[in-house]
Amino acid sequence: MIAALGLDVGGTHSRALLVRDGELVGDATAPSASLTTAGRDRAARAIGSVFDQLGIGPGSGLDAVCLGAAGTGAPEAVAFFVDLLSPVTAGGRVVVVNDARLVLAAAA
Repeated sequence: MIAALGLDVGGTHSRALLVRDGELVGDATAPSASLTTAGRDRAARAIGSVFDQLGIGPGSGLDAVCLGAAGTGAPEAVAFFVDLLSPVTAGGRVVVVNDARLVLAAAA
């Protein structure tokens, strides 16, 4: 079974989709997890809310997590999200991209 979590972090709210074997099995929304908008503490709480809604947490064994957000070009922002998200993966595979990449991929 392959399981992946995708997060779109916006300035006003965040949305996450959980997929297992190509099937959407969870959809969650939370306040913004943007470091620019919310800061570290509120961003971490927003991601925690998403995890709670989807029933995932440390040791969930997801194969991958991808997060897209504005302002993720800074190494410290990438490190923050990788540290926050890697515990829910089986092998630490976390990809953090600028939200423009999410839009371009969706348009393709």
